Amino acid sequence: MNNKLPVWLFDMDWTTFDFATPLYDLIQAEKSLPEQVRTTLADINNRTTIQLRKLFPEYEAQQHDAIKHIIEWLYQTEDFFKKVKPYPGIVETLKDLNEHYHVKFCTKPSKRHCGSESAKRDAIIKYFGGQWSERMITTHDKTEV
Repeated sequence: MNNKLPVWLFDMDWTTFDFATPLYDLIQAEKSLPEQVRTTLADINNRTTIQLRKLFPEYEAQQHDAIKHIIEWLYQTEDFFKKVKPYPGIVETLKDLNEHYHVKFCTKPSKRHCGSESAKRDAIIKYFGGQWSERMITTHDKTEV
């Protein structure tokens, strides 16, 4: 690697890797969520932000909190992290960019799932190759990077 190349830093979560699809698959399978919630969330096009109060204005705050807790729990499970895949075309794009820039990944490990960092590293190895795992920067505060 040429250390004089400019660095391009890519976030893994929702940017390089599709976190929406495995999360929504888990939401659809979660029977503790009301059917209306599963159906509504399955139809959302922009899945990066779930605003429960706007989607379900008829629900009480306590119901919103319970739904949010379940969704956050699903987002932290080992099943979730094993199912993440890169967005179509991103592997080739980043490998092409790497010819002129030094491409790195930045990610924040899960607060609850202690294996999320290794699962994310495994995803990089699986889809980009082993040498790319050295390009992962893990931090709890991405603004420091």
